[in-house]
Amino acid sequence: MQKNLYEVEKLGIVSGNIITISADGTQAQQAVDHLYAFINQLQ
Repeated sequence: MQKNLYEVEKLGIVSGNIITISADGTQAQQAVDHLYAFINQLQ
């Protein structure tokens, strides 16, 4: 999963950006929650 998180970091998301996170599948909510937490710590 860390390689995928690195790809998210490379998007250049900064504080104040509005983004949409979506996922599907059996662990979709868990994936969204983890991405949300990760992106919040990039600030």
